[in-house]
Amino acid sequence: MMGVSSGTICLADPEDVAKFEYGKRGAYKIATTRDPNSVDLGTCTPPNCGSCFGNCDTHFIELAKENPQSDNIISIPILDKGTQYGVLLFEIPKEKHVEEWEKRLLESIASHIAIAINIARSTNQDRRLSLLEERTVIARELHDSLAQSLSYMKIQVSRLDHEISNNSSGESQGKIVSELRQGLNSAYRELRELLTTFRLSIVDTDLAHALEDTTNEFSERGATSIMLNNQLGGCSLTANEEVNLLQIIREALSNVVQHANASHADVNLQHDTYGYVTVQINDNGVGINASGKRHHYGLAIMKERARSLGGKLRIIPRGSGGTRVELIFTPSHRATANQVSNYE
Repeated sequence: MMGVSSGTICLADPEDVAKFEYGKRGAYKIATTRDPNSVDLGTCTPPNCGSCFGNCDTHFIELAKENPQSDNIISIPILDKGTQYGVLLFEIPKEKHVEEWEKRLLESIASHIAIAINIARSTNQDRRLSLLEERTVIARELHDSLAQSLSYMKIQVSRLDHEISNNSSGESQGKIVSELRQGLNSAYRELRELLTTFRLSIVDTDLAHALEDTTNEFSERGATSIMLNNQLGGCSLTANEEVNLLQIIREALSNVVQHANASHADVNLQHDTYGYVTVQINDNGVGINASGKRHHYGLAIMKERARSLGGKLRIIPRGSGGTRVELIFTPSHRATANQVSNYE
C-alpha cells in the first residue's frame, strides 16, 4: 500500500541506547523481511547503531548517495512514554516520496510495538519482584523459626553439660534430655510445616489453590471432613501475608485433626468492603477445655503470626460444641488508621 519494500525490527535495552554513539553497545535484529540472499546494505555494523536509532525521532538514512543501487531507509523509533526500545526500519525506493500520513501510520505501528514491549517488561518486572519478595519471606521465616529453636536447644545443652559436670542425678539429666527432645521435635514439626507451605505457595499458581490443597491434605490425614469457603476473590495479599495466613490455617487444622476429635471442620475466608480480611476455622470437636493443652504450643505460633500481620487472633468456644479460631487483619495495601483493635 505504501510502496515500501522490506522491513526490519531492531531492539535494545533502553539503558544501552545512549551508548550507541560510543560503540559500546549494539541493538539486536529480532525480525526482518529482507531476502537473506539480497545485497547487504552495508550500514548494519553493530555496535555502531547510532545512525539508525538517531535521537528518538523519525528520520531518513539516504544510502542512495553512497550506493546508487541501494534504497533509502526510514527509521521510526519504537517509543513509549519517552523510552526508546528500538527502531522500525523500512527500505524505500530512492524515487519514493513518503507522505505525511504514511509517516504517521508507520509511527503508529511502532508505537503499538513499544506499548506491547513496555507491558511485557512491566509484567516480567512484577514477576521478578514477586519472586524476590517470596524468597525474602522464605529466608525470614526459616531464620526466625530455626534461630529460636536452636537458641532454646543451646540453652538446654548448656544446662545438661552443667548437670553432668556436677554429677547430678540421672533424673534431672533425664528431664533436660526430655525437654531437649521435645524442643527438637517441635522445631522439626514447624520446619516441616514451613517447607510444606513454601511448596504450596511456589507450586500453586495462587493462594486459592494452596488453600484447596491444604484442606484436602488435612482431610486425608484423619476422619475429619473439612470444607473450604474462600471468598477472597479480588483481595490482593503480599507473599508475606499469604504465607502467614496459610500457616495459621495449617496450625489450626493440625490441632483440629490431632486433638479435637471432630467429625467436621470448615475454613471460611471473607474480605469486606472496609478492607478487613476475616478467617474462621470452626470444628465440632470436644472443645478447648476438654482437649487440655491442645492450643498451648500452636496458639503461641498463631498469635505471633497474627501480630506480624497487624491483626488479632481469637480462640472462641462454640455454643454448639467445638472451637472457633478467628483471625482478622487488614492487608497492607488497604491498611488505614482503623486498626484491627476496633474488633476487640
